[in-house]
Amino acid sequence: MKLKENKLIRDIPWKFFALAFAVSWTLWGIAWIMARGNAVVHGDTATMLSSSSPVMLAFIVLGTFGPLSAAFIMTALESGRTGVRKLWKRGWDVKLGWKWFLVILLLFPMFRLISLLISGEGISLHRWQNPLQLLALLFFLYFLGGPFGEDYGWNGYALPRLLESWSRISASLILGLFWIAWHFPLFFIPGSPQAQISFIPWAISVMSLSFIFTWILEKTRGIIFGTILLHAMVNMSGDLIASGGGEPGFLSARMINTGLQIGTAVALGLYWTSRKKKTDTLRPALQS
Repeated sequence: MKLKENKLIRDIPWKFFALAFAVSWTLWGIAWIMARGNAVVHGDTATMLSSSSPVMLAFIVLGTFGPLSAAFIMTALESGRTGVRKLWKRGWDVKLGWKWFLVILLLFPMFRLISLLISGEGISLHRWQNPLQLLALLFFLYFLGGPFGEDYGWNGYALPRLLESWSRISASLILGLFWIAWHFPLFFIPGSPQAQISFIPWAISVMSLSFIFTWILEKTRGIIFGTILLHAMVNMSGDLIASGGGEPGFLSARMINTGLQIGTAVALGLYWTSRKKKTDTLRPALQS
């Protein structure tokens, strides 16, 4: 028991997580104070952006940069300017290979399409009538909607360090728990995406995403750009392929989509267990 406790203390980057939470939760606390009494905004991303208070939205957006801030502060303390430069470059390296580019761009829109068709809700591509609006939305979601501010921390700093001491499955579970907990205040802020959804199904979905992100980061040799783009596609899939408004059957599209994510995570877990070989593809990310 003592060894296990020491491992939990020694092999989890607690200082990084504490700093990331402190920065984000402080800013979201201000957003919560500003949003008190406001109604919860329902709809897709574009609807929420147009209906929310700009100042409150600014604090929500700033809060998403907590993990990024913590990652660069910890890297500066540990590795100096050289480490900071290397970490920054990993977010702009686009050399993923065409196969992984396709996986990243199509995986979650494909899940969305399958879910809508199976549920009977049908699909709507009305957003594609204005491609420039879609491009602007992708830009916003990529840089200001969470992926850029989060993934430098979660997958750029924390995950490579977790994988030094933990298996892929354990590292994904640990990071998933922190990722879920970090989002918790957003469920109490009207105008945030989390305020219009149920916590438990969302948390299950995020945990499965943690496994998928670990897989992508490993396969793309620790390039953070890949997980940032994947995160943006997760958030944007509902805007790319909207519900056709049909009456769902026994299972809703959201439930089917979550099931597909869980199935993918389970398949990855089984695959990693069968391999039993510890990954070393992220080691360069720690050599800063």
